[in-house]
Amino acid sequence: MDQRSVKAYMEARKMLPARPRPVRVLIACSGGADSVALLDLLAVMEGVEAVCAHFNHCLRGAESDRDEAFVRALCAGMGVPFHAGRGDVAAYAAESGKGIEEAAREKRYRFLRETAERTGCARIATAHNADDNAETVLFHLLRGAGTRGLGGIPPVRDGVIRPLLNVRRSEILAYLAARGLEHMEDSSNADARYARNDLRSNVLPALERINAGAVAHICAAAELLREDEEYLDGQAEEFLEANYCPPLLPLPPFLALPKSVAMRALRRLTGSPGREHLERLYALCRSGRARAALDLPGLTVAKEGGALRFGPPETPRPVARRQLPVGGVLVLPEDGRRVICGDTEAAKEIHNSFNTFYFKNANICGRLYIASRAAGDAIRLAGRGCTKSLRKLFSEARLSPAERTRRLVVSDEQGPVAVEGFGVAERCAAERGAPCLRVEILPPPERKETT
Repeated sequence: MDQRSVKAYMEARKMLPARPRPVRVLIACSGGADSVALLDLLAVMEGVEAVCAHFNHCLRGAESDRDEAFVRALCAGMGVPFHAGRGDVAAYAAESGKGIEEAAREKRYRFLRETAERTGCARIATAHNADDNAETVLFHLLRGAGTRGLGGIPPVRDGVIRPLLNVRRSEILAYLAARGLEHMEDSSNADARYARNDLRSNVLPALERINAGAVAHICAAAELLREDEEYLDGQAEEFLEANYCPPLLPLPPFLALPKSVAMRALRRLTGSPGREHLERLYALCRSGRARAALDLPGLTVAKEGGALRFGPPETPRPVARRQLPVGGVLVLPEDGRRVICGDTEAAKEIHNSFNTFYFKNANICGRLYIASRAAGDAIRLAGRGCTKSLRKLFSEARLSPAERTRRLVVSDEQGPVAVEGFGVAERCAAERGAPCLRVEILPPPERKETT
């Protein structure tokens, strides 16, 4: 590795905008080997005006402060403007419910973008290398990622450039030794609690024993997948430009798309809520139902009139507590759903549907009621072996606030005996073949489409 090869890689990937004067670049430097090498290379590279930024995550006490002081002194010796930031990542992770690594990355990039804007930097340079890229691909593979994740770390994205992405970590260490440059070691890199450290210390070396070119081959495969992803994403973008008229997406041309393009179009329209959400939405599009809706994070998608309508989240009305008429049908005025309640001679199927419940008559205390969840509701579901609050039950199932309101709860005089989508309480679950009380929750009748 030398300045000439790094500059050639940057030019091939068009990392810097074409300008008559040097481009101001904000270099993220942690003090580690990779970022010290990057700072040394870019500080004197023709066409680059270097500015350095260091973010102190406050995770390693005195060691974190040591790293900040080291980078500050390094920049002073090079004559590079230095900007420091800091944040309590541990506290932010606890408040947001995010992992330490995710929280650290979020706060670091926020600081880098704010600093770049404040200092007039056209690009942000980070020191990710080929080993980092291979680790990222493997990490995403273990999580079941598609081509987007398996494409690894992009050389250029959203104003962030990675000039060392084709350089091995061993080459970077050799470069520092040849230049007589010191760097700081991050003690957390040896922490086995982080999956990436395990990949770095154990998995990649094992793969290289099988094939010495493993890292290079993984990175080459990632680049091919990135190219495929860019093409498919471009197809989705072209389709939406021609067919999407906010807030409506016509279904006939959408359903004619290959699934790979259709899923990317949905990802663009929904803000990438995750594969599970996208699969549910795609299944809804292909279902025979004329009218249906799906709540996604921050969004409701409704299927109606041969199109998808994208809009703000619905705020369903809570269903008020009402007594169930045994032998009759209760229509819920809040949303039109129907609840059928009646005796049956024998339960042929127990829990064949989480919208149909069979109760042992003798174990029901008094009257039956139906309503949305109430504060303090809890249930011991049959087969679960534990009692849980409905709040925790819904949270574990990752239900949206609208879906939590929409779920119906059947109760007797002692409390909940069934929860829509989850099942029946252990204390009154019917036995196969025994006389029981049957309660079924049905959706509102579909309106006929007019022509």
